[in-house]
Amino acid sequence: SQNFIWDGTATDGSRAADGKYTVSVTATQGESNVVARTLEFGSVSSVIRGASSTDLQVGSLGIFKVADIKQIL
Repeated sequence: SQNFIWDGTATDGSRAADGKYTVSVTATQGESNVVARTLEFGSVSSVIRGASSTDLQVGSLGIFKVADIKQIL
């Protein structure tokens, strides 16, 4: 795995405008492309306990099943 943090600086050194940005990932193993899955960091803002499951509200990212969470720091 590889963590990536962007400080909001554009390629010319200026501050990038506020807005939504996307990240795309291409991964290779040797000379072959392999599947790459991007993940996002978020803060859990609430725990939602249902009759048959527990879900997590992860800020503005939305609601996720506990089984879909890869790591809690």
